[in-house]
Amino acid sequence: MESIYEEEPAKSRGKHNDNIRKQIMDTAEKLNKRYGFDGLSMNLIAEETGISKKGIYERFASKAELVDSIVYKRITTNKNELEERKRLAKNPIHEAFIIWHIIDEFVKDYNTNTVLQIQQSFYQTFRRIKRFKNKFLFELFKSNVDRGIREGLYRDTIKSTLISRYMLDLSFMSPYSVFRRAGYLYTDMDNQMLTYHLHGLATEKGAGLIRRYKNEALAQSSKYLNAVNDPNC
Repeated sequence: MESIYEEEPAKSRGKHNDNIRKQIMDTAEKLNKRYGFDGLSMNLIAEETGISKKGIYERFASKAELVDSIVYKRITTNKNELEERKRLAKNPIHEAFIIWHIIDEFVKDYNTNTVLQIQQSFYQTFRRIKRFKNKFLFELFKSNVDRGIREGLYRDTIKSTLISRYMLDLSFMSPYSVFRRAGYLYTDMDNQMLTYHLHGLATEKGAGLIRRYKNEALAQSSKYLNAVNDPNC
């Protein structure tokens, strides 16, 4: 897969052990969840951390670079975790169950509406997210479908490029707020969407594995995500 990490924010390079920088980023991430990127400000971070604005600007040239650093960190963490989960997966359907949660957590924070807001104010960060989606995640989806076809778990009539692009774009639409207002639990929607997708791809052989992994995932999803090293999986 093509690397998308050649553009680490300038002041971040070589400063990953800077405790003050880490404190600023951790606080900014917390405040972002509360106020959004638009409501995040250097003044607010200074008040929350007790670090002077001068100290903040010594580590981040601007709010745009701080936002870009936050997103860079999140994407890098997710990319590494996805690659590790993919490496440990027993088969394509197992892979889909163990990586879906990670992608979905990213999409909850960076759905279409959020990405459009970022585009308006932080174009460099917008480009970073777009590359992550359209290059890395697309290839992740496509490689899963191609592998499933090769191993007889997905139907050989599936066009992997088309279905991968469709599922990726559908994922980022994230209409969960509508369903939550109707009283549906997020975990139920998540499991239903994945099951719907996989049954659309699966052969009879693959359908049996969907039932197996779905039952394991529903039993305890957080434990399941760490079960890839279990030889009995």
